[in-house]
Amino acid sequence: MQFIMRTFLAVLLFVSLGSCAHDGTVYFLVSEITPTHNDSYILPLTDPDDIAQARALITDPNNTTAKIVVASIAPCENCDYPNRDLLNDGRRWSWCITGFQAFAENTIEIYDGWPTFVENDLDGWIENTNGVIGFWAYTVTRELTPFEVFSGHLSDK
Repeated sequence: MQFIMRTFLAVLLFVSLGSCAHDGTVYFLVSEITPTHNDSYILPLTDPDDIAQARALITDPNNTTAKIVVASIAPCENCDYPNRDLLNDGRRWSWCITGFQAFAENTIEIYDGWPTFVENDLDGWIENTNGVIGFWAYTVTRELTPFEVFSGHLSDK
């Protein structure tokens, strides 16, 4: 009975969240190129050119040197989606992306870090960087479904 109830709730969640794709938002997993910290975050994109570039990074990561996500972040009370570490049981971060700026070849050193580091001192990060991230060792590694974003669980692909 518990399995049936979970399945029903998952289907209901997926159907109700399917409308998120209608607003043009496509979600991507951003994680390390070479795992060291073993964490991740979610990048929402709406611009078709940015979405195409993110998909190109997934398809052929060696085709460009502009792999670093440069984005503005803010505490989650301003978030339109749950930012999660999908590599670690979908734990929720207290921050999210509020504005994508660009894919870059490099960033200034103060923007470099990792999601857990930001989480451990969000106020300090925002104060020091004006709320900008540009983690050198991270890039887009997977496109996500709305179900994965909102349930916090990666499906097998």
